[in-house]
Amino acid sequence: MEKKKFIANKQVNIEKNYGPVHMHGSESPEIPHYLTSIPHIDPNDVIGRDDDLSDLRALLEESSSLLLMNGIGGIGKTTLAKLYANKYREQYDHLAWIEQKTTLQESVVNDPGLQAALGIKQEPGEPYEAVYEKMMLALQNRAEGKRALLVLDNVDQSSREALGKLPHGPNWHVLLTSRQVIGNIKVKELGKLDLEAAKALFRKHCEKPQDEAALTDFLENTLERHTLSIELFAKILDTHPIMETVEELAEYLKNNQLDAASLQTIVELEHAGGETTLYRHLLQAFDLSGIAQRPELMRLLKQMAALPPTAEGYPAKDLAEWFQIEEGQTTAFANNLQTLYKLGWLMQPAKHRYGTHRLIKAIVAHAHPPTLEDLLPLVETFTQKLYIDQTKDNPVDKFPWIPYGQAVLDAAEHLEFSEKATLRNNLGLRLKDLGDYKGAKGLLQKAMESAEKNFGPEHPKTAVIYSNLALVLQALGDYKAAKELLEKAMESDEKNFGPEHPNTAVSYSNLALVLKDLGDYKGAKGLLQKAMESDEKNFGPHHPKTAVTYSNLASVLQALGDYKAAKGLLEKAVESDEKNFGPHHPTTAVTYSNLASVLQALGDYKAAKGLLQKAMESAEKNFGPEHPTTAVTYSNLASVLKALGDYKGAKELLEKAVESDEKNFGTEHPNTAVSYSNLAAVLMNMKEFGEARSLLEKAKAVFLSKLGAEHPYSKNVLQGLAVLDEREAKGNE
Repeated sequence: MEKKKFIANKQVNIEKNYGPVHMHGSESPEIPHYLTSIPHIDPNDVIGRDDDLSDLRALLEESSSLLLMNGIGGIGKTTLAKLYANKYREQYDHLAWIEQKTTLQESVVNDPGLQAALGIKQEPGEPYEAVYEKMMLALQNRAEGKRALLVLDNVDQSSREALGKLPHGPNWHVLLTSRQVIGNIKVKELGKLDLEAAKALFRKHCEKPQDEAALTDFLENTLERHTLSIELFAKILDTHPIMETVEELAEYLKNNQLDAASLQTIVELEHAGGETTLYRHLLQAFDLSGIAQRPELMRLLKQMAALPPTAEGYPAKDLAEWFQIEEGQTTAFANNLQTLYKLGWLMQPAKHRYGTHRLIKAIVAHAHPPTLEDLLPLVETFTQKLYIDQTKDNPVDKFPWIPYGQAVLDAAEHLEFSEKATLRNNLGLRLKDLGDYKGAKGLLQKAMESAEKNFGPEHPKTAVIYSNLALVLQALGDYKAAKELLEKAMESDEKNFGPEHPNTAVSYSNLALVLKDLGDYKGAKGLLQKAMESDEKNFGPHHPKTAVTYSNLASVLQALGDYKAAKGLLEKAVESDEKNFGPHHPTTAVTYSNLASVLQALGDYKAAKGLLQKAMESAEKNFGPEHPTTAVTYSNLASVLKALGDYKGAKELLEKAVESDEKNFGTEHPNTAVSYSNLAAVLMNMKEFGEARSLLEKAKAVFLSKLGAEHPYSKNVLQGLAVLDEREAKGNE
């Protein structure tokens, strides 16, 4: 296999002034019938579940909208949920299907169909929990009065808190499937197939004639009427070149017991009846089916088992890309997928789509752990998928690949190799972009340890990871540790590349912004001046990278009170961004806002107003009126209008913010309370004291309840009420 060049992100910290940030979701007037893709199933493929389907229907109608279908792995929970959704789809106005792949919140937020249907997409730095809550509230509000079905497949105990945010009410049916009992939710226990159904399922997949008594004994005592086991062994017997009967199959399983103690225990799964030890004969199926002796099939199965589970399956063309199948080998690859499906090791939910059952994934990982050769194509693929070109890529577009990177790292847990550090690095940066600093820190610490071991502490690749871990520590407020790492990175870059190299300039910039956080503005200024000189020499004054350095240095000069010099640099940055991106690009809009902030400090409110109006128009054009970036520009412009005495204009903008927050977060969320406070301040200046008091009292109740009396927001709103009392008293004199 040809070794591909690994691309690791080295992230530069960009100091941008966004102002007070509110998280707003956009809303479309109508939501579609299918909010997500609904996994297809042929009803003819489901045997022995007619009574369970009727029972499920009745329970959903009477269960106050929330029902948990519980049972052991491989018993058919997802299959029955698919059957229900497909049979009754036309009786619901809206349907959605979400499979928990990581956490429930992440799986919901990352679903592209739900994002498009609701017009809500996660922004960089926005926590999963906040976006999940926003999506659930949008579902509740926008499907009001309509019958709706939400299926959450394979949820676990970690989802308990998230379940409290689900849409509810008499028109909502929410069906969960799980191996575990979760909270006090009403349970539909899915048991084993009855004997006649078990026989029918076996015969569906095995055409070889069997003795009735022997088949009964085999299904009852060996396979225990376990759905997945019946299908797998029926397919194995049907394709076996020598074996003809279940008696031979049972004898083989009896005489070929597993010797390794670790394999006797297998996998334990929780279900409604407690814990059960899964059948060791599933492990014996590797040898019995012959795939253990066919390396090309075994390798493919191990690669499939390293992917996140999916009820819909993955398109064969995507799998060929991810597994780096060469063009001339695609037919053989497709044949191998089909062979594994025919043998029962893969699912085929739809034509040319393949997946692996969670139970099979666990058994494959346990009995045949993947090797470096098995996983290297996936490591390379998802390292690249998680890579960001900072001159053109949007981090949000990379978020859906996070579960894939996590799944491959989980599969490679027992292995150590240099390329793993690069995947951890890029995945850690995307978690940072999401605001999951704790997760990012853990991954980048492991990546650093691996890089130091494989490359040494002064290698350029190690320096990249030092820088990236430092940025996470900076975000967590551990400036001292961040500084130490960035000093190591800077020393490495100066040694390996020289002081004028672009990589060294990035290290100067990153260290400078940590020094700024530590209050060492003089030190930060010196490093950013070095970075600016390097960028101007290497890229020229109009390059986007140089413009970023201008913005960063301007932020330090602004902190030092040198507004005139900061203004000059930001004017250069504006000129560069307008030339490179155009006046309506989001990057240019951010620079407009940064320059406006300096102009406000200089008292030039008129010029600041003009720039913020440009930024607002750009945001409305690029993102729409209710997007979070647009909401930021409303807030920034409102603050300038207030300073100019245009209280009416400021009021209109802040009313938009309040309306958006109430719609997306509800009336008792701290974000909404901040908007109440901001609007109240403008109303006080307009002498609309009654409405201002009402808003401040609302904000006070939220802050005290959610944040406590010692939080700065709580103290500020109490101070605002005291000021209001004084103004009302003066007005009555």
